[in-house]
Amino acid sequence: MPQKDTLKRLGRILTLLARLDHGRIHVATLAKEFNVSKRALQRDLAMIHRAGFFTKPDDEPGYHKFVDGFSLTRRDLTPEQLATLAAMAGFSKNLGAGLSASFEKLFRHITDNSPWESYILPIMPKIKTDAIPFIQDIEYAIEYAKEIEIEYTSAEGKEVKRHVCPLKILIAEGFSYIFAFYKTKPDIFIKYRTDRIKSLKVIEGDSFTNPPGMDEALAKARNIWGVNVESDRKIKIRLKIDSWARDYFLCQELVGGQTIKQRSDGSLIYEATICQLPEIIPHILRWMPNVTVLSPKILRDEVVKRVDEFRNNHNN
Repeated sequence: MPQKDTLKRLGRILTLLARLDHGRIHVATLAKEFNVSKRALQRDLAMIHRAGFFTKPDDEPGYHKFVDGFSLTRRDLTPEQLATLAAMAGFSKNLGAGLSASFEKLFRHITDNSPWESYILPIMPKIKTDAIPFIQDIEYAIEYAKEIEIEYTSAEGKEVKRHVCPLKILIAEGFSYIFAFYKTKPDIFIKYRTDRIKSLKVIEGDSFTNPPGMDEALAKARNIWGVNVESDRKIKIRLKIDSWARDYFLCQELVGGQTIKQRSDGSLIYEATICQLPEIIPHILRWMPNVTVLSPKILRDEVVKRVDEFRNNHNN
């Protein structure tokens, strides 16, 4: 999505939040005011709802409002809602002074604070607003549970066509992914990097039903390699952590369900069960030589292989 369109959309979302706080809104009227389709405005409302600012259709068709008892002026926002606002604050700061000022005004209205005065300020790369192709169609398909047809270039360079049911957009390590499943195999989850999608079409047919294992597949994931159901977590790892790496492993949950034991010599024993080796390898490489792989052998061999490849590349 071009930056200009992103600015317009974020502006619409801020306006929608403010107007919903004053009462119900009429979708068709606002769509005309913003010069967008009703479908686009419904996607904006769906994004607001998913962020925890819950809305519902009013009794009169075509109108939406906050659920009963909800108000932006309340002071009991959940951590997830506050995190959403903080992320939006950082996003708006990258998109110009005018929009940033508008967001700060709304943030103060909701929380009595400036987003820039918060005790917690996430530092992350500046967002590239065109990094997710087909974003509007993907969001629409997720919101209305519509299957999509994609033409995709695999990691091996093969051109493939797939019909999938999209569930979430995942952002991990600078890439965005469609998290989806096949209608014929609802117990198998798949991920497609959006920058490898060449074309995408929403199939306007019957809506699909979310598979029961979706929440489980995401529960323990802390990076894209960990997005799998519990039955796929079969690799038990054991690491020894010392020196500068201790704080890094102590202060973060790198794998859902991890356990850490402190030893008398000051080192740590880190244990977890992972789905795939790349789920933990980047953390090991980052903190070498202060991480020792105790088990399994396949993990130790893979780390040694990557170190040897690095050394060979620099010796040639």
